[in-house]
Amino acid sequence: MVKSILSLNIIICVILLNSCAGYIYSPTINLPPEPMKKGETHISAAFETMPKVNADWYHRTTNAVWVGAKYAIDNNVTLQGRFWTNLPFTSDDLNGLPIKYHIFNYTGFSLSSIIMLKKSETLSYAIIPAYSQVFDMGVSKGQAFALYFAAWLPQFYILKPYTSFGTGYGSGHFLKNQDGFGLSYHLGFNSEIIKNLNLVFESYLLWQRNMNANVNELIPGISTGLSFNTDIFN
Repeated sequence: MVKSILSLNIIICVILLNSCAGYIYSPTINLPPEPMKKGETHISAAFETMPKVNADWYHRTTNAVWVGAKYAIDNNVTLQGRFWTNLPFTSDDLNGLPIKYHIFNYTGFSLSSIIMLKKSETLSYAIIPAYSQVFDMGVSKGQAFALYFAAWLPQFYILKPYTSFGTGYGSGHFLKNQDGFGLSYHLGFNSEIIKNLNLVFESYLLWQRNMNANVNELIPGISTGLSFNTDIFN
């Protein structure tokens, strides 16, 4: 059983890799507690430490928030979208002078769908194609296509865990030679607080390589937030 789970928990994901230290992206997958049924809608919001690209050792992540929604068009296909933005922070420019970055300086969005391949009480897994973009001051600086392969693990007491491993490739489309690739591992869980309201936590370990700058980075991060299951569109 463990061997089967490990072989299925693969995420082929595109990571948005550019050379600008300001660009941030959301690598988490934030699966629902279990595969969604036709007509279900999940609305989510979370705090996340998001990776920056080609950043220095002490500033590899930026505190950020995201909001997202999932809608199951049938029992096997769920559509989802997410928008993220940085929280205010201060950084140094090339001359060592402080710069204040405000909310919405660095943003991004992703569109994807969860396509179920198998559902069972012990193991469920799906394939997740996705498209993403990142922005700097409202100007699009990078885009990527993704293909996720993810699995839900058996429930453990009040926790409904999931895990994944992945690799991917992305580029900045307004500048030349802005390509990169990476590997990531994710472990997360949902836990019901009250009916239809879940706490969602996810940790990740990301290795990314910026091919243009010839930079390798190993970045850990977390995401924690809430997910609400509603029938608003029924």
